[in-house]
Amino acid sequence: MALVVVDGNVAGGVVVRRWGRPGRSQDGLEIATLEPIQRISLDRLADELPASRRGNLDREDGEALPPVTSADLEEALERLAPGTGASLDRLFAAARPVDRGTGVAALVREQRDAVALALEIGGFDSRGLLDEETSDEGSVPFLSGLTRRRTTEASILRHEAAVLDGWLSKESRHFDIRTFQDPTNAARRMSIFYADKEQLERQTGTDLIYYRHYRSGFILVQYKRMRKSPKERTATYYPDGQLREELARVRALPTAAPARSPDEWRLTADSFFVKLVAEDLARPTANKLVRGMYLPGSLVDLLLESAERGDVPRGWSAKNLTTYLSNEEFLQLAKQGYVGTRGATTDEVTRLIQSAFDEDKGVVVAVDQTDPARVERPRHG
Repeated sequence: MALVVVDGNVAGGVVVRRWGRPGRSQDGLEIATLEPIQRISLDRLADELPASRRGNLDREDGEALPPVTSADLEEALERLAPGTGASLDRLFAAARPVDRGTGVAALVREQRDAVALALEIGGFDSRGLLDEETSDEGSVPFLSGLTRRRTTEASILRHEAAVLDGWLSKESRHFDIRTFQDPTNAARRMSIFYADKEQLERQTGTDLIYYRHYRSGFILVQYKRMRKSPKERTATYYPDGQLREELARVRALPTAAPARSPDEWRLTADSFFVKLVAEDLARPTANKLVRGMYLPGSLVDLLLESAERGDVPRGWSAKNLTTYLSNEEFLQLAKQGYVGTRGATTDEVTRLIQSAFDEDKGVVVAVDQTDPARVERPRHG
């Protein structure tokens, strides 16, 4: 909830949904509800507050006022303009509470983003394909926007569909396959597998495994949430034992032989990425993806080692991380096939999926079947 100030006077209150951050070309406000308030000079209102609270009225970071200052402000408004309290109550009642990452809704947003990320890597516009992230228990509504088609061993998926379907459908509490073909270009095609073996509220996170037939190999993205604690104003992720186990499994993959052809060349040997996201996974209105920071596995190793030496903080946040990939940077590398494994086999992919199941994660497997000979490479500049 925000107060509206016009020519130095408080004129009303609004319920707003903020998206983006100032300076990132994505900042804006969506006004949902408004209430007029008897005009009060902002200077006079500030004089009603204790001296220690007045500085909060001049903040420029866009964050909400501290609870104590907010309470003092409400009382001051009621004193100067009796009846204002009722208007504020209506505004607060109209504001929907935000799931701060502890419930099903945030997990569904996480899984939806994994599907959207896969589609964007494949060159599809995810915003037009995926439903919004409202969910009934045990459902994956973000998949319902995709054209449903049951895949078989005879499909272009080769033997991957038979392996994944035959194993996942037996082990999973929920299993689904959706295949999408670009209506404007039949050569662009992708199949999305989704599976879990636990109810949403019991799952521990999300894995995205992206497999590309062209420049054969896979990319693994593991979602980690940065959370705020009572002592920290900045959302922070603290690496745990689960992350270290995931890193160990990736390190155990066979080392690829040197590239023997241009299609086998990669910019980096990294195929495992951690995507750090805010705890509520709110998606800015103008964005297709949840904002995040992508950390390649080798960078994660360095951060962990540096933290052990005390060179960097043990917790990772947008405030203290200076080296990472944004959504845009990660997508450009992934779309071109510049990151990912070489010579990855279905058995290796399945082994990573099984390890994710052992940790009760929702697994999204995207198999990109696009024919590169019939789809022009993205061009830039």
